[in-house]
Amino acid sequence: MTFGEKVQALRRARGWTQEQLAEQIGVSRQSLSKWESNSAAPDTERVVALSRLFCVTTDYLLLEEASGGAHLAAPVQPPPDKGTRHRRVRRLVGGLMAGCSAAGFLVLGILSSVFPCYKDYKTGLSIFLEEHRLEWFFHLLIAVLIAGLLTAFWSELKVQCREIHEYLYFCIHGNGQERDN
Repeated sequence: MTFGEKVQALRRARGWTQEQLAEQIGVSRQSLSKWESNSAAPDTERVVALSRLFCVTTDYLLLEEASGGAHLAAPVQPPPDKGTRHRRVRRLVGGLMAGCSAAGFLVLGILSSVFPCYKDYKTGLSIFLEEHRLEWFFHLLIAVLIAGLLTAFWSELKVQCREIHEYLYFCIHGNGQERDN
């Protein structure tokens, strides 16, 4: 069996989709699909992550030998799924931060329309903030909103940044073969 066939068999044995497995090891579904079709190979860090996740040795994953049950690593118990729990907590905390910030913007908007301030025949939120010296609060709400969104979507951002890095690396360095011009 090839590396891709082994990963696909192990994934299916657990009843996971490509997307579920990819999320657990921090890659995109497209990258995992390429591994399973043997059109690309993962880096060492991902091979180790797969080895730990499936409780098999890296030799089993990498070598194309068909060895019966000798591929199992010493501890056969699946590792605790801390990654999913941490992602849920990050999403909850980030969502709460973004929600509180949005509520703050809503309150400021309502207050500026209920208690309008006029300056040089102008009115609106910016005049309201300036008149009541609340610019700092507006900036704080923006910072909390950004922090909340980053916290909530950190895992996805890491995967996207890694893919962009791999793409740029490939564009700059090619596939490792020298081209004849």
